Amino acid sequence: MKFNRGGLICVGLYASYVLFMLAVAYLALDGKTRGFFLALSALPGWLVVGAMPEAPMEWLLVNYYPVVGVGVYLVSFAVAYLSGCILEQIIISIAPTLRRIDHWWFDRVRGDDR
Repeated sequence: MKFNRGGLICVGLYASYVLFMLAVAYLALDGKTRGFFLALSALPGWLVVGAMPEAPMEWLLVNYYPVVGVGVYLVSFAVAYLSGCILEQIIISIAPTLRRIDHWWFDRVRGDDR
């Protein structure tokens, strides 16, 4: 299985964003600020879970289980990957010569003489 390059780039950017937000939450002095930055770090997942009619947001926040936290981060990474795939397809459809330039650059970096 070959992963999409745009999706992996967005996942990498999102992973660095999550690590930064978790560091800020760890350094926060009070509980409200810590909770705010923890929720902000998993925002795409919370938006997807909050849009589901069977999972009311208040219930998930009050009855918080570790499985919910891990699941929200996994959903966030999936959203980041899918948005990266979509963005790459939009960019390639707008400017198709970018794909040729991209392949040419990677072939040159690898040293392939095609």
